[in-house]
Amino acid sequence: MRFSFISGSVWLFLCKYSQGHPQTPQTPFQPSTLRSGAQPMHARAILMSPIGAPIYGLVEFRGTNLTDVQVEVIVYGLDNLLPHTEHAYHIHTNPIGADGNCEAAGGHLTPNGIPDSVPCNPSLPRACQEGDLSGKHGLLPGGKRVVHLAYTDNTLNFNAPENGIVGRGLVIHDGKARIACGNIVMMRN
Repeated sequence: MRFSFISGSVWLFLCKYSQGHPQTPQTPFQPSTLRSGAQPMHARAILMSPIGAPIYGLVEFRGTNLTDVQVEVIVYGLDNLLPHTEHAYHIHTNPIGADGNCEAAGGHLTPNGIPDSVPCNPSLPRACQEGDLSGKHGLLPGGKRVVHLAYTDNTLNFNAPENGIVGRGLVIHDGKARIACGNIVMMRN
């Protein structure tokens, strides 16, 4: 019964946001800015809690193979779990398994070899792990029912062999614990 309630909630969430939300600030992709040979790309991660907690979200990635990546993050329910804590979120090396276990994602995406022990300096994003989204763009606040962030990341790529984001897992953390996750999949344009 719990799975069907959560699945239904996520389905309603996706339906609501796949057609836009009037209060959601948009970062629309501008086709007029395409350079020759650039193809518009769109990827999405749907995040769910592996333990049935009421935490779920959507992360959208838009851009081209020649431009920076526009990222939009919408997460519900972080106020249910340690509301006075901020949460890190990262792109990880591996995809999430079919069982939804966030541990399958492995470590953070870091083809540049930067270890987890090196803190990210947001003013020097190229010196951060590529997958350290919260290090480069800020932690997710735990005290809000709905968290919404939008930013541009100039260190991400869609399909590059070593550091492409498509096919990898995205994880929200509570300290070291992995409280929600999902796979980044390419969407049709």
